[in-house]
Amino acid sequence: MRFRVERHEALSSTNDRALELARQGQELVAVIADRQTRGRGQRGKAWSSPDKAGLYVSFLIRPALEARRSPLLTLLAGVAVHDAVASQLSAVRVGLKWPNDLLVADGPLARRKVAGILVESATRDETVEYVVIGVGLNVARAEHSSDDGRAVSLEELGARELSIDAHYPALEQALVARLEDVQSEGTEWIAAAFNRRALGLGRQVSVRLGDSLIRGTFLGAAADGGLRIQGHQAEQLIHSGELDPADLTEPLPLLVDSRASLCYPSRSRDPGP
Repeated sequence: MRFRVERHEALSSTNDRALELARQGQELVAVIADRQTRGRGQRGKAWSSPDKAGLYVSFLIRPALEARRSPLLTLLAGVAVHDAVASQLSAVRVGLKWPNDLLVADGPLARRKVAGILVESATRDETVEYVVIGVGLNVARAEHSSDDGRAVSLEELGARELSIDAHYPALEQALVARLEDVQSEGTEWIAAAFNRRALGLGRQVSVRLGDSLIRGTFLGAAADGGLRIQGHQAEQLIHSGELDPADLTEPLPLLVDSRASLCYPSRSRDPGP
């Protein structure tokens, strides 16, 4: 599997361009822009995309997948982004906030966002027609006003590589490896792989659902990609909500290892816990 790269100086959104290509029948295209004028994240939130300060890329794929399993692709993308970024950091750990953000796991910059993911898809006859996986990775120090001071860059985290272009090959390699795992082994491993990199496992967390707030123990991602919360009386499964980053303190070391990508070949399945 190999992506054809389409590079732009500026786009309204790399996801918008990838969706346009999808409607034209194309596949395996990676759309990269130096700058986005209307970058967006989950639930329509704006994503600040300063010129040449980050890697803004959207991958267009056509996986052979049932529509009901499509939410797992957000978790899969998170695993790939996590492993690509973790390989560039030595003094700082990173972890995943369900379902789509990569945050600093500990230290003075804990809970600051390094990257965000936006997955958009179309289905037909209960199967996935196409999927666009958008990734925004903060590389250089810049003003990320849309994140209200919660963003942080790889430069600020002491990354070994600060060239924006140098981060694309590692990200593509990590994503391709995971997509090929799905082709050969299905999707059953995805939730467990996500949970090994997740922040907040076993801790009391708050989840915002519109005007409602749910509190409980974070049990991790479910097999279908949802969020498992243990309340006072019963377990709840949530498919759309916002975890409060303030609850996601340093990961429990026996459950989360941000260096997991260094312990096994990137093209093989994760080992057991």
